[in-house]
Amino acid sequence: MPHRHATSLGAAVLLLALALAGPAMAEPAPAVTVTFAGVDHYADAGHGADEVQRNLQRLEHCLQRLGEQSLQDGQHLRIEVTQLALAGTTGGPRITLRYLLRAPDGQVVQVRQATLDDAARRALRADHASAADGSADEPLPRERRLLARWFEQEFGAPLRVAQQRP
Repeated sequence: MPHRHATSLGAAVLLLALALAGPAMAEPAPAVTVTFAGVDHYADAGHGADEVQRNLQRLEHCLQRLGEQSLQDGQHLRIEVTQLALAGTTGGPRITLRYLLRAPDGQVVQVRQATLDDAARRALRADHASAADGSADEPLPRERRLLARWFEQEFGAPLRVAQQRP
């Protein structure tokens, strides 16, 4: 009878371990993790808390899509946005961020800080800035193009503006 109890206990421990590990095994970590530091001190992230939240979610989604399109399998990019000024009537977007890129084995490949501004956007060729990809009709088109250009320069990825999901 002790053998049967040990088997039941072993099975229970195995089930508990699988239950705890299950979500981690079923959902791989995203290629890009984005955080927004000091949102209250951003130069311009939108008007009102709801718009700010929507804009930050849009930028996070854009960065995640660019990472899916351009990072190698298993790489992980952690981005912390430290300052943000959206494109307005008188000026272009400006985004300051810190980032850390890890190789698939977890080794740190790059740690940098960058300030992306409208000067980088002006460097885009007209065909990339056109509405042919549908990006001009979506929220934050200049910011998304600026981020796409940065991805291309930093990670050698093809320039593809991340589309918003409906």
